[in-house]
Amino acid sequence: MFKKSLMVAAFSLLAYMNAFSNEVSDADNGISINWDFCKGKGDTLDSLSNSKYNGKFFGQPKWVKQGNGYALDFNGSNSYVDLGTIENNDIKNQITVEVWIYPRANFYGDRGVIGNIIRVDNKYTGGFLLAEWTLGSKAGQISDHEWYVIVSNQKGEAISVTDGQKIEPGKWQHVAFTYDGYNLKLFLNGKSIAEAGKSDMLEMPAAAPANMIMGKLPFNNLCFNGMIADAVIYNKALSEQNIREKYLALADKFNGRK
Repeated sequence: MFKKSLMVAAFSLLAYMNAFSNEVSDADNGISINWDFCKGKGDTLDSLSNSKYNGKFFGQPKWVKQGNGYALDFNGSNSYVDLGTIENNDIKNQITVEVWIYPRANFYGDRGVIGNIIRVDNKYTGGFLLAEWTLGSKAGQISDHEWYVIVSNQKGEAISVTDGQKIEPGKWQHVAFTYDGYNLKLFLNGKSIAEAGKSDMLEMPAAAPANMIMGKLPFNNLCFNGMIADAVIYNKALSEQNIREKYLALADKFNGRK
């Protein structure tokens, strides 16, 4: 009995140490904001990092079962999630955003996946954006799209990247970007696909409204059509190896989803 009690105590201690190790690891990796995509119900997207980033549903995005997990399904017309306001204390001139995305068939116009960028009179004044962008000069038409990222500072300066390649709809894909204070890099399924460089291009918006939005462009009503899962924002630029590892860690899980 005594030996059994010791084994139980040792197991409990090991479980505690593993949990603590995971928590430290997340902090070391610079996780600033992440959300709970495991619950699969309710009308909020709860933040695992800070309740001020709890997401509020608009237009009824739906929880959908995908394999052994859940995703949020956006209808492409009026559904999105308001994720609250990021302050400069949380993100300072470096960022990584990673998200699993299932885009549907082609559509009209540019569509936002996640971001808080502000645009006034066609001038960006702070924030970031990951979006599906109209490919080529086909604005106003149903057309192909490309993955697009832009970051901006409060001075109205910005830097953006896209690889100019057609998005393949109807399948899960891991899309990420990093900005390290100079280099802006875009990744698809763990591989770098585009990059550009310019110093001091990222500040959070100073003017309202500056809330972070999932499933819609922050500055208009063009909504994403498809599913989104496992979004994470880091307060530093992860390495290409880190991005590759994070893709591979969940690739089998998402590739098995239909």
